[in-house]
Amino acid sequence: MDVTEIPARVRTLLDHHSESQTELAKHLSIDETRLSKSLSGRRAFTSLDLAEIAEHFGTTVDWLLGLEERRAALAARSSSGVGLSSAIDLAEEFAEVRGVLSTLGFAHAVPDIGRGGSGLWYEQGEQMAQLALALLNEGDSHVGASTAQLCSLVEQAFGVDVAIENVPSGCDGLTWRDETSALIVVAASENLARQRFTLAHELCHALSEDDQGLHVDENIFDPQRKKQPSEVRANAFAASFLMPVDVLTGFAETKPVGVREHFAELAFKLLVSPSSLSWRLLNLGLIVDTERVSLGSMSLADCARTIGRAEDLQQLIAFSSSPRPPVALLADALAAYEGEKTSLRMFARVARRPVDQVRAALDALDDGDNPRDAA
Repeated sequence: MDVTEIPARVRTLLDHHSESQTELAKHLSIDETRLSKSLSGRRAFTSLDLAEIAEHFGTTVDWLLGLEERRAALAARSSSGVGLSSAIDLAEEFAEVRGVLSTLGFAHAVPDIGRGGSGLWYEQGEQMAQLALALLNEGDSHVGASTAQLCSLVEQAFGVDVAIENVPSGCDGLTWRDETSALIVVAASENLARQRFTLAHELCHALSEDDQGLHVDENIFDPQRKKQPSEVRANAFAASFLMPVDVLTGFAETKPVGVREHFAELAFKLLVSPSSLSWRLLNLGLIVDTERVSLGSMSLADCARTIGRAEDLQQLIAFSSSPRPPVALLADALAAYEGEKTSLRMFARVARRPVDQVRAALDALDDGDNPRDAA
């Protein structure tokens, strides 16, 4: 995004619509003098200016920022499908908001942990996972974290915005990474283990900057996709990130993981699929192949019932099945609004609510006992 191009794009719109600066200023929250300074490059356009200009001319802030061409190219080389299109559109909107907010001082740095060196692809994924785990100030608190908690950890530790959305079938998740944005969209799902694996898988894509721009995973377990180098790396990363070797070996030192009840306890502790866990334990030499076959045939629900945690699992699934906005992005949009750097429209876009509804909710907080920033 080159902000120096914005004045030229606004002038293009003025010429195309045969409109003067004076006429445009009447539709904006700034006077003609400030508009003139912005058009000459002596004053930066604010996100509120851009939103109002885009709305007035029937275009998008993305176009004003010079991002529209990239979006079109990305969409063109992605698979078709209602679910995928919906997820891409959502990612585009969130990336646009983060791009604007980053120019206002709300940028989030993504740690550079490389791509895991020059070893085999699965070795790269494992090495990246170790580096990523070292960045978690919470230690092993991500182990067995609910989807909502895991999303928060990813946002806080890695600077990656995370959203869970009710996208139609056809997309497990996607990653968007550009010069100002790093975000993940994961499909809401009752398959808690698969959703958490998808989130970790997409985190690897975000950290390694696979396909700078958009990376879509319609089915992370598709046999053909699993052969692709970046997918091998992302799957190895997810397995190592969600099932850390020290946690597995530590558990195995106190309880034999080949015993059904103990295996079920470990699977629920980690909130991973028994199939993935059994393979991980086999590869670490903690069980034999006959145990892998037997234990891997269980479902996470079977494990929960085995240890009397079925009700707890249902509560966790209720969270994983529900949409979650990118909370860090939402907080930054609210802070920008309260700092009078943007309009409420920016916050409403992330919250995916009408502006009037959001304003009424904030006004209600102002009138009550709770502070406004509790929203």
